[in-house]
Amino acid sequence: MADRYFKTQGIVLRTYKLGEADKIAVIYTRDYGKLRAVVKGIRKPTSKFGAIVEPGALIDFYLYRTSGDLQKVIQAVSLDRFKDIKTDLDKLNETFAILETVDKGCEDQSSSEEIFNMLHNVLKWLDGCDKNVRLVFPSFCFKFLEAEGTGLIVDQCVFCNQNKELAAFEVREYGFSCGSCKKSRKISQTTISAVKQVLNGSLRSLLESDSNLDTKEFETLALEAMEFHLGAQIKSFKKSATLL
Repeated sequence: MADRYFKTQGIVLRTYKLGEADKIAVIYTRDYGKLRAVVKGIRKPTSKFGAIVEPGALIDFYLYRTSGDLQKVIQAVSLDRFKDIKTDLDKLNETFAILETVDKGCEDQSSSEEIFNMLHNVLKWLDGCDKNVRLVFPSFCFKFLEAEGTGLIVDQCVFCNQNKELAAFEVREYGFSCGSCKKSRKISQTTISAVKQVLNGSLRSLLESDSNLDTKEFETLALEAMEFHLGAQIKSFKKSATLL
């Protein structure tokens, strides 16, 4: 029976109700990928889990492995609640969009330490950043696509394969086209350059810079690429953006 109990670090992606007093937590764990676990009694006022197991929290979980798809939370110790995120609507918007992206983009029990580290690092960054907040979710999308093996082609035209100046985003080709081949709307050179920065390992310099980047265009491009990849909308981003 001992092997039915296991420990792991995890970040809560979302929770939803189960019965009268319980919830199911969808967790992305360091060791096992995405898991679903029942949190018994969490909706009771006296629950020890109520202020701990919440979306975006980093937690040390002690779990019981069942014979089905749902594990059971035995113990949960908060490691980081990223409190500053909760005080800023822009940061919350980025956070919930990121959590939904990981939830929809990762299959259950498909482990990737790279995805876990990306998620943990982006939450730490959002918690402490004071500028360019709205660039965080789009940048995460580009890095997530790369980690999934479908990173955008940014070094040549996706149609003629020539190293020409890129001009338009071709979502179905996962990349950009030159002016001669373009089939979609034109994208500014500043935005294309920002995508290249993210994918070439210069994300920090982009987020810390005082750039004249068109944030809306950058967001729209990332959202289009991610939703095409997922075959689904990132609803939390659209809902939060509407409230701003």
